[in-house]
Amino acid sequence: MTEVTNAAHTLLSQSLPRYEPLPAGQVPSAGEVVHLTGRASPQFARESILLQVVKVEPSSVDASRGRSPGRAGWLYLTGWELDHNRRHRAERTVLVNAAGLLVRR
Repeated sequence: MTEVTNAAHTLLSQSLPRYEPLPAGQVPSAGEVVHLTGRASPQFARESILLQVVKVEPSSVDASRGRSPGRAGWLYLTGWELDHNRRHRAERTVLVNAAGLLVRR
């Protein structure tokens, strides 16, 4: 039983990736992994995903108002959805609320 307890303690004490809100006015960089939850878009309310960012653009509404990605309320993120082993699963473009993005720190 002690071996099982020690193994469980070792597993739980390993540092897991933390995802924190993206600071206001910042956008994810190419290559950065973002955690998309229901805060970013209703489409991720039931099942969140990890997306490795390739490209960031302001939404068409924000772009028509001359807002840069850093000032946009909504962003188009193009990138790779990652599976549980962090392998590329599918290329996606998603519309997300900039204030709801979580980035790995």
